[in-house]
Amino acid sequence: MMSHSKIPTYRIKQGCSLVLLSLCLACNGSSVSDEAIMKVSDEWATASTNHLYASLWELTKKGIMLGHQDDLMFHNVSGESSNDSNIKLICGDYPAVFGWDLGSIETNSAFNGDSIDFESIKQNIRKAHQLGGIVTLSWQVSNPAKSNQTSDCTRYSAIESVLPKHPNHALYLTYLDRLADFFSDLKDENGMAIPVIFRPFHSANDLKYWWNTEQNTPEQYKQLWAMTVDYLRTNKKVNQLIYAYSAFNVKNLDEFLRYYPGNDYVDIVGSEVYFSLENDPDGDIFKHDLERNLLVITTFSRNNHKIPSITEIGLEGIKVFNFFSEYVYPIVTKYPVSYMLFWKNARNNHSQYFIPIPGHPACDDFVSFVNRPNILTCREI
Repeated sequence: MMSHSKIPTYRIKQGCSLVLLSLCLACNGSSVSDEAIMKVSDEWATASTNHLYASLWELTKKGIMLGHQDDLMFHNVSGESSNDSNIKLICGDYPAVFGWDLGSIETNSAFNGDSIDFESIKQNIRKAHQLGGIVTLSWQVSNPAKSNQTSDCTRYSAIESVLPKHPNHALYLTYLDRLADFFSDLKDENGMAIPVIFRPFHSANDLKYWWNTEQNTPEQYKQLWAMTVDYLRTNKKVNQLIYAYSAFNVKNLDEFLRYYPGNDYVDIVGSEVYFSLENDPDGDIFKHDLERNLLVITTFSRNNHKIPSITEIGLEGIKVFNFFSEYVYPIVTKYPVSYMLFWKNARNNHSQYFIPIPGHPACDDFVSFVNRPNILTCREI
């Protein structure tokens, strides 16, 4: 048995959660029952999954959780790597949210697209869970239309090809079987399923993915999402997932809603916003984009009772040294967002990083940013 001091904070009694959330919702005038909001869309979800979801709601009142993709895969500019936390090396604590991608698991590969083997990802998920952190997993799945590349968009109607009674449906189900095997193996030291946030088919409005909005209709995208979720929930009995739907730099609420799979299939909503120095040297575009996206996401969240988040954010190389304190912090803290996930410090590309490497000029700014009371690291949740 895990000692009480090591039990992740989100493993709380649901009764306590209901009381706390009731107070929050009373202030917002919600007409939906507290208990309904606190539960994920999966009616067969494990108790720990619903407890985690309730905790995510509560934590939005305390601050914004700091997240990082591939965090337990530290590297430095000289190319040295280790299984340590990028963020902990800079600020002394782990992030609250740990992200990894499961792309290529569907092809039976031992490694994902970031050159991280899936067994290491499982170990890191268990470590993050034991630390009390929260895990989010994206799935940049390969194009099943005779291709093994996520970004192969040369074959039109790829989604249609995997729907029932179409040529690649059986193949896609094998993809889901392998994905389900991975989830089913995520157990804690007591043999209980570890709850995770799952974010498939993200950025449909970014045309580089085969599930994009140009080559597939909104109805096809929604069918793909529903088919995937239903198969995992009912056929494979994977019931520890909190489903996140995210779009890339949305222009308005209508764009966000166009491909939204529906409240029965989504628990968290988010957007992805990046700072591109090449096109935006002053950062004004980034600031406006971030503000607009947060307004869209939190408006939708308020009306649909879904947890709002920033599922991806960052400036590659962090060449603006006050990026965190002057460009991100003043905007994100105006909104009740659950977490923000900074993108990866790539293990297979040592010039690609979104969290400062030790010795980087942005280190002091990042530490100042993290030390703000409403930016939450692992030990603060």
